[in-house]
Amino acid sequence: MDFILWPRNDIEKIVCLLFSRWKGSEDQPFRPVQAKFEFYHGDYEKQFLHVLSRKDKTGIVINNPCQSIFLFIDRQHLQTPKTKATILKLCSICVYLPQDQLTHWGVGTVEDHLRPYMPE
Repeated sequence: MDFILWPRNDIEKIVCLLFSRWKGSEDQPFRPVQAKFEFYHGDYEKQFLHVLSRKDKTGIVINNPCQSIFLFIDRQHLQTPKTKATILKLCSICVYLPQDQLTHWGVGTVEDHLRPYMPE
């Protein structure tokens, strides 16, 4: 994954959707898990400002307030003839859900749930 998260202000939130099915039922479709995984811009922006003040080079991990999404971030420095800029790029995402909630399924298909996020 190579997605710049900072500096920018055109992202309202990061949303992750989780789908599951019983092990061994490969002939069955994945079903949506009833869980919210959202990370709002304001929440990660505060953490980014704190991260920028530190000298850590690697191992940047931030999380949403309810600790259900963890973002692994890479800090990169861009040098231009006039300025030096720091950008924060998303490397990977981890979502946390207690195992007993993996079968709290909702209705609809994967396509039904992805449709609102896809361009027309």
